[in-house]
Amino acid sequence: ALALLEEMKAAADPARRPTLYSYNSVIAAVGNNHLLALRLLEELRGRGLRPDAYSYSLAIAACLRARATTRAQALVAEMREAGVAPDAGCVIVCLNACLQGPGEGWRAAFAYLEELQENQDVELTVVSYNILLSACNKGGMPERALELYEEMLDEDVEPDVVTFTTLIQIFSSDWEKVQGFLEDMKQRGVAPNVVTYGAALAAARHAGRGR
Repeated sequence: ALALLEEMKAAADPARRPTLYSYNSVIAAVGNNHLLALRLLEELRGRGLRPDAYSYSLAIAACLRARATTRAQALVAEMREAGVAPDAGCVIVCLNACLQGPGEGWRAAFAYLEELQENQDVELTVVSYNILLSACNKGGMPERALELYEEMLDEDVEPDVVTFTTLIQIFSSDWEKVQGFLEDMKQRGVAPNVVTYGAALAAARHAGRGR
């Protein structure tokens, strides 16, 4: 991919020179090398091209894979300042970048979402909601988690095993709530996994029902 990009850059015919699509394709191909992804992002700007939501998603995801969370968060801020509106997939990557960042990442995730919702309609997928529920778990916000779960159902976003497992972990000290989530899982045909069972057993022990 890099060799082809170099060939395109050297082309005498302007029609053969790399476009934003070309750069995005190469960034996707080198996604395990975050430094190279960042260099390509900078290079495309230098050629007068404007990164789009997909460009940023790829670069942020590359940084997260390399655990370069501070750089990932900087890209989220840069994207916001550039006025690039994220699509549903990009929102997922940006929320992850906020949550995995240093300090109280859960606060950063909700701050990002709130600012985003002030400026545009935001499409949240089940993965987005699961990240926010994880933020609730880290931040100790059970009531906010319940609001998010109810919002998911209102928006016809179908919860998955990660959703229910996280909710059970959040409400591990409330056996009645845990039972309710287990019943919801059953009714929705969501099969528990080993993590779900572990969380439910921990909640049962906490409630004195471990016998």
